[in-house]
Amino acid sequence: MPDGHGIDQASQRATGAAERSAQGGGGGGDFVNKVILPTDQDSARLLFLTLNEDVYSGKFHRVPSVAKSGKQFWESIACGTEVGRSCAQCASQAQVEAQDQFLFWVFLRYYDFTTTGEKRQQVQVGNAIRYRETVNQVRLFQYAISHLTVLTTMASRLGPLAFETEGNQQAGRDWDWVRNGVRGSTSTTYSLIPVNDPTVLPADLDTLAADLPDLEKVAFNEVRHCPQLGGAPTPTVVQVPAAEGVATAPTTTPSTGAIAGIDQL
Repeated sequence: MPDGHGIDQASQRATGAAERSAQGGGGGGDFVNKVILPTDQDSARLLFLTLNEDVYSGKFHRVPSVAKSGKQFWESIACGTEVGRSCAQCASQAQVEAQDQFLFWVFLRYYDFTTTGEKRQQVQVGNAIRYRETVNQVRLFQYAISHLTVLTTMASRLGPLAFETEGNQQAGRDWDWVRNGVRGSTSTTYSLIPVNDPTVLPADLDTLAADLPDLEKVAFNEVRHCPQLGGAPTPTVVQVPAAEGVATAPTTTPSTGAIAGIDQL
């Protein structure tokens, strides 16, 4: 198995990251569209597409760039040094810090935001009012490695997270990924909540998942865009303080003893 691939390697990285948590890290945004929850109680309804052996994890440098509009955004570029590649960030005098992260492909059904916005429709979610933006496209699920235990713990309780096809049967469930922490918070966490409603899978989901680019190529920015992601290859513009780290600010430290069910993702 190539370096950086597989849920076991990702979990080992999570353990190491927890032990190094006091050292901090980097993060960023990508040209490949990804799941982004801007603030507290924003959520995403999604279906996991990546199986264990295809999960990618590694160190990522947070590199500033500028969009055509003139707005600053952050590119998250994998560090080549630990996999025997050249790395411009490691070689630079700026000594750009790196943060351990993991990558999945997911099918994003919709966002439920706490604020109004273009393309958002007001909905009632339990006792709360949310503003729903329908997506129904593949997105990159990229977060700091400290959040991996949220996924592995849930998998150990309920079984595999990812959509699977066995013969003529398709199996999978929807999940709600919820942000807990306002923008700029240094203690943001995330919750993964199983959806109990019957899951209706898109008819072409198995073909869609099979044709997705290798996550390692995405990590090294060798893939900027693919038809499955929809829309034009435009950068995600995220205006956040440098101290917040990644666009979705993962900063918490998992318990090394809580990594369970890693073979069931």
